Amino acid sequence: MAIDGKSLKRRRPKNRTLRLYGEHPIKRIVEDKLGRSSFAKAISQAISAWKGETSLVVALYGNWGDGKSSVKGMALDDLKRKKHSPTIVEFNPWEWAGNSQLASAFFEEIGKQIGEGQSNPEARAAASRLRGLGKVVALARPLWSAFRGLIAQADPDAALIGDAAIAASDRIKDVSDAAADAEAEASHPKSLPKIKVELETAFRKLKEPILVVVDDIDRLSADEIKLLFQLIKANSDLPNMVFFLLFQRDVVEAALEKTVGTGTGKAYLEKIVQVGIDLPKVPQTVLGEFLRERLSELLADFGLADKMDWNRWDRYYGDALAPYFQNLRDIYRCLSTYEFHLGLFSGKGAFEANPMDLFCVEVLRMFEPEFHSLLAESKLAIFGCNKRFMMQIFEDAGEHLKKWKASALNAAPVPKKECLSEMLDCLFPTQLEKSEDRRMRELRISESIFFDRYFQLALSRGDVEQAEVEELVASLSDRKAFSKKLIDLDKRRLASSALERLTAYSADFKRENTVSIAGALFDVGDRLPNCFDTGHNFELSQISYWIINSHLVSELNGDKRFAVLESAISSSEGIYLSAIQTEHERYRIANVESAKIGNMAQPIITRADLQKLQQLCSEKISNAAKDGRLKSNQYLRFIVECWSKWGNPGDVKSFFAELVETSPLLVLERFLDQAAGAASGGEFFNILFPPSLSELRSVIDLEEIDAALARIDSTQITIRQRNLLTSFKHLYNEYQAFERPH
Repeated sequence: MAIDGKSLKRRRPKNRTLRLYGEHPIKRIVEDKLGRSSFAKAISQAISAWKGETSLVVALYGNWGDGKSSVKGMALDDLKRKKHSPTIVEFNPWEWAGNSQLASAFFEEIGKQIGEGQSNPEARAAASRLRGLGKVVALARPLWSAFRGLIAQADPDAALIGDAAIAASDRIKDVSDAAADAEAEASHPKSLPKIKVELETAFRKLKEPILVVVDDIDRLSADEIKLLFQLIKANSDLPNMVFFLLFQRDVVEAALEKTVGTGTGKAYLEKIVQVGIDLPKVPQTVLGEFLRERLSELLADFGLADKMDWNRWDRYYGDALAPYFQNLRDIYRCLSTYEFHLGLFSGKGAFEANPMDLFCVEVLRMFEPEFHSLLAESKLAIFGCNKRFMMQIFEDAGEHLKKWKASALNAAPVPKKECLSEMLDCLFPTQLEKSEDRRMRELRISESIFFDRYFQLALSRGDVEQAEVEELVASLSDRKAFSKKLIDLDKRRLASSALERLTAYSADFKRENTVSIAGALFDVGDRLPNCFDTGHNFELSQISYWIINSHLVSELNGDKRFAVLESAISSSEGIYLSAIQTEHERYRIANVESAKIGNMAQPIITRADLQKLQQLCSEKISNAAKDGRLKSNQYLRFIVECWSKWGNPGDVKSFFAELVETSPLLVLERFLDQAAGAASGGEFFNILFPPSLSELRSVIDLEEIDAALARIDSTQITIRQRNLLTSFKHLYNEYQAFERPH
């Protein structure tokens, strides 16, 4: 995909509100995405068709996160649409959980909701009776003996409700308040049996039944769960009343097991629930489609719809990801944190990670935290020496990855090893299905320079923002703009990183931009550092040569290739990268002529053209020596090496004579190897001037260097310069001893 100005306009929407997918159950049938509407309608039909003299208790069983509340919402939505819809009351025990008022609240809240907005006198009467019963329960201690007997007739265990009611009295009212309430109630005496009779009469007159919906029962404490079921059982003889309960069955049964006097929790529950319905499990295919739909919406919100590799998703979802998503809760939890991480990587104008890789790593973080931590610490084991191109480090990168994966899986105490194996294949494919350039452009975790960001959730030191890389690519046709961007990046020590990233866009390189690109690199090469301490892998010279050649190889005509290089070198004041380009071509030509390398490294110009470029570069170096630019060039050592091979030895000798006279320390700084102290005197010259510079013997006079250095006041120079001076003195003495006749 070519990069242009339009692609740089993609931005994360300003002031975007995060979805942060909470567990919000749907409430309408039209919102159904999992194919459960028919099931919900069946429940609705069963409830609406019921007619009986006593209450009906319906329970919907399902695990946490399976979608019970959504089915409830759709069932109630369908009920409300029916001609003869029941009066729906939703009692939330959570509002009273841990509160000793649960018993009284059960009656008062249900009565309150029944009476709200009702013009039907029968409904108002039923509501009034329920609220009255709730007040009686609230009085607790003065009236409990009678109420206990009434409820005990329905269920002997239910008499224990008195203990909770008495506790309510103790916590909410002091004894004097309770006595005052009892005295007030006594002024209008009405026995509990009479209240119950009036309640039954009022409910029997209702034109439509009352549906009491109680959700999330399994989240209550064991004592609260038992109390709630005692209250339901105590009202099981009321006509026109249906209870619709939702909970995880094994949790409730275990809670009842702890609190019932005799029998099992399972048996106790079966006494109360007349119709128990199991929530059907959503097929994995449906969950997968739901997840993909939500993920597509989320990526579209961030402008990343075209960045997701859905082919890779389809290839790995079933074996690597699907086993981790067993219900909607799993999906919503993962999407919420994934959305947050998408925001972290939404930079100034481009996304800084691969959406698929980021999702996989998030799945590991959430569901396999131990393995996630192991992976985060495995960079060196995966890549070796922090290199980008594994094939350059390992003889067989595929075999290396296989061994590392096997070791990682064996070390991870996790149950889903097959899933993890597939996940690693997705993140770090053994058979690299895409080129290195493609993986780098897609910011894959399998490229070492991007690995850390997936665990640090931020760009590392020395990383370049993707937007800046795309801007650099877009500037390739403009020599000045390209040079300026490189210089700006170098001010932040990011030029190397940016150029390394640029190599991944070779497919977008155009022939007509070659002079502009080569010229821009030659222009800025002298001022950019060749070696970097940012963890990146290549020197400026390597990257520059690769970029220029990537353009040149698309031009099949050898004469045109030479013309491009000649034009770029002639029009640039830069020396270093011009010399690098020329020397690389000399090396290729020499090796091909000696049959040392094969067709993969064929030179791009002829030997005759090479000699012309060497002459051109030599003239540029000579001019730089005359106007003083060469002396201050940070790459003086390499440039002089090339000049001594291509140019006039007399010019080189004159330059060195003047340099030794005026700046002897500069000679040491540019030429003295830091490892010289370990060498013997006989190796001195080849250390001071390596073997490739041995021909400089004819232009360098060591006695003149020694004499010039002797005139330097060591108190007026830096510590580093003093160390260099000491090293030279030691080696020079050794050299003299070695050269002296034996």
